[in-house]
Amino acid sequence: MKKSIFILMAAILIAALMVGCVPQQNTDLSVLQKQLDGIASEISDLRSDLDKLETPQEQNSSDAPASSSASDSIVSAPSGTPAQDPLSDYNLVSLANEVDILVEKTENATTEKMFDVKAEIDALDRRIGDAEDSAEHDYKQGLLSREDYRSVDAETERLEEALDLAEDKMEIRLGYYD
Repeated sequence: MKKSIFILMAAILIAALMVGCVPQQNTDLSVLQKQLDGIASEISDLRSDLDKLETPQEQNSSDAPASSSASDSIVSAPSGTPAQDPLSDYNLVSLANEVDILVEKTENATTEKMFDVKAEIDALDRRIGDAEDSAEHDYKQGLLSREDYRSVDAETERLEEALDLAEDKMEIRLGYYD
């Protein structure tokens, strides 16, 4: 008796599982096809938007967004014009010269002047960060190509690393441990 109940329960369980595995109807496939078609159209829309962003020189300068702060206007490239040399457009050449001067100051700094030099390093580091932020903003707005943005980003990272290294060397040389 127990065996027959067990066999009956196993048969019911197998039947229930089999019913759950049978495809219901073609409606599932049609729903999936509609979703796939929608995704395909979204992809084509995004590609056309991307093509528009990759050709900013064709846009009018009136379409370009206005700068959001005074620091953006100091370090950003002119809106609506293609950048010829992104390093000069974001004042990175002059910032690199200032980094070189400040590195030399750290090498000649005394204990009395160390905190003044550290304050100059912090100020210059903020200006480099502002240039990097401005380039990122322009890249997101389509005013700067990916290649130019990467070169600006690499140069700002190089300048920040040079400042950090010079500051660390100065602190070690002068025996300051923070």
